[in-house]
Amino acid sequence: MELRRLAVRDAESTKAVLAHLFRAAYLVGREVHDATDVLIEVNPRHASFYRRIFGFVRMGDEWICARVNAPAVLLWLDIASLDRKLNDLCGCEGLQLAG
Repeated sequence: MELRRLAVRDAESTKAVLAHLFRAAYLVGREVHDATDVLIEVNPRHASFYRRIFGFVRMGDEWICARVNAPAVLLWLDIASLDRKLNDLCGCEGLQLAG
């Protein structure tokens, strides 16, 4: 499963909006695709946010992403850790896909 061009307009609730978007992607990955890990490609300027808020770990060196002609880094987190962090941020423990 791959999500592309995820962005949120600056606002006071940016952290909550991103948490809910990550939570939705997490649920699809876990419930539909049996994902065990999450990899995200982000601009290095944003990497500290994802490390601080979600606990992602940087994997490898910075490179230029050809799709957007901008620097990028790969970040990793195991899905169980992301689940715990999203439960804390969203207050939505036990959430599952309907059906």
